[in-house]
Amino acid sequence: MDNTIFRIRQLRDTWNLLIIDSGKCEEYCQEKLYTIRQVRLAQHVDKDKIQRVWLINDDIKPDQGTIDKYKGTRLVLANGKDLLKEFPAENKQEDHIYVVDPMGNLMMRYPRNADPKKIVGDLKRLLKLSHLEH
Repeated sequence: MDNTIFRIRQLRDTWNLLIIDSGKCEEYCQEKLYTIRQVRLAQHVDKDKIQRVWLINDDIKPDQGTIDKYKGTRLVLANGKDLLKEFPAENKQEDHIYVVDPMGNLMMRYPRNADPKKIVGDLKRLLKLSHLEH
């Protein structure tokens, strides 16, 4: 969003909760942004090992209210970029929350309306087992 070039390597060295959606960010987009923020916060001392990423798949810039509400989420204008091809989906990419590991590998994707408590539990286990040094 700040006109710097985003490189896939920027997903490395940290766990990533990633969503793909329009810059218009309608109701389900807002729900995903809220979920990934809360899931990150639920990791307590390990929250700094996780970054939140929103790949914007169109040319619509999010409104300032949404940007402010989810401050700390990395916004990436990805429309027409090969990066979007890295995230498979059964129906639509917008239906999922993706987890990318510190090596830049897509590890998991959660379906539409996944239980946030299960995401929290999965991440706690991953962080415990990964021994990622920060």
